[in-house]
Amino acid sequence: MIRVSAGRYKGRRLGVAPGVGTRPSSGKIKEALFSSLGERVQGRRLADLFAGSGALGIEALSRGAEQVVFVETDPRAIAVIRGNLKKLEIEENAAVLRRVDAWRWLQGLGRGELPESERVDGILLDPPYSSENFEHVLSLALGLLESKTIEFLALEHPSRSGEDGMVPSTLCVTTRRHGHSAFSIVERAST
Repeated sequence: MIRVSAGRYKGRRLGVAPGVGTRPSSGKIKEALFSSLGERVQGRRLADLFAGSGALGIEALSRGAEQVVFVETDPRAIAVIRGNLKKLEIEENAAVLRRVDAWRWLQGLGRGELPESERVDGILLDPPYSSENFEHVLSLALGLLESKTIEFLALEHPSRSGEDGMVPSTLCVTTRRHGHSAFSIVERAST
């Protein structure tokens, strides 16, 4: 079990999907990430890609996000997210649950093919560290950031990974390391 660390649902426990495909964010890394995001979350529409238990998206809702699109392919994880949303009595209009590959969902966002309810201001990205298509998903998300389709990308990754090298010079990246995990917040450089 994991807990929501702050906001409206602070202290509430969340279920976790069984198996090795999901790796919930540690409490410390989640707290540090959302502290760094600060007011960027409040009143915003976000996507939680590779949602797993939905912990990042639920944390965002707890801290004032208007809506979160939970993107996940594993049916067991989808069931856990649905259960977590129901247990917390999160309003239906605040959560959109999509069983689709993150790559396909991002392509739809980039092409403007998604319904209005799935257009987002920012992306929370916490993929399995062994994900085969992670680099493609990250590259597509960075392209959406450069094209001003989204305003920021928050990425959890291993502490020693080289994601920083994938970020174009037109974007600003802030990375914080916490033990074996780290997160990066990527935004357009202010002009």
